[in-house]
Amino acid sequence: MTQLIDCRFARYALPVTAGWWKRFWFPVCEQLKLPCFRGEMAFSITTDSPEMFLDAGRPFTVHGPLLGGNEGNDDVEILPLKWTVGYRDAGNVRIQMVAKELRSSPLNRWFARWSDTAQVTAAFLIVEAIALVIGFGIYVVLAYPEPAWFWGGVARNIRTTVGIGLPVLILAAGVWLQNQYEGEVFRQRLAFALTAFSWPLAALAWLLWGAPPMTTESYTEYLAALRSNAAAVSTIFVSLSPWLVIILKALGLDLLASGAKRGSEQIESLKIKQ
Repeated sequence: MTQLIDCRFARYALPVTAGWWKRFWFPVCEQLKLPCFRGEMAFSITTDSPEMFLDAGRPFTVHGPLLGGNEGNDDVEILPLKWTVGYRDAGNVRIQMVAKELRSSPLNRWFARWSDTAQVTAAFLIVEAIALVIGFGIYVVLAYPEPAWFWGGVARNIRTTVGIGLPVLILAAGVWLQNQYEGEVFRQRLAFALTAFSWPLAALAWLLWGAPPMTTESYTEYLAALRSNAAAVSTIFVSLSPWLVIILKALGLDLLASGAKRGSEQIESLKIKQ
């Protein structure tokens, strides 16, 4: 008996008429899992053997022309997640399927286009750069308050740098948290509200109490005052963190569980690709 399978999955797709700025931000949004350029795609398959497509542990390939006229619609590898039997129409069974696309990140796809020599060279350069940064960090910490040019620059710019970087970090964490609860509307809205409330409060607290304007010419005195403030804040945070974890878990935002779940999903995806 002929059966119709309607499949839906989320995918990043760039319109054919996109301008240069969209072409620039498109891989950034896809790499960071931002909602921009992300939409729901759908296709239908008529088959006499639906079991070929309904195995939740086995992916299948869909040809690009079935997905419409967006740029980059080459053949797509689809992994079924769940499916339900819909209704019978003229003797046909209609099956609703939810799936996800098995696709590597833009950074991996870009890196894979390099030659083997270039890939190895880039990997060594990245490791060496990280080692140099770590080594320099150990040196300046052990040699404090020298070198003066470094710690003086830190004292003059730390207020602005952290004041901008802290909200950006919280927003990035909020986007990551919302991605962990894809398909769960309440938890996503809760994560959005938590992010929207936290980032301006954290920036204001840092600028007003954490790092007041530098009023002394001695950078060592200013940094000593910042260390004192940081010690007080860390003590308060450590004492409140168990209660914060309990409250978030009661609301359904179990960060450790969601992180472990996403990690296991990625491992399963790698096993499937292999």
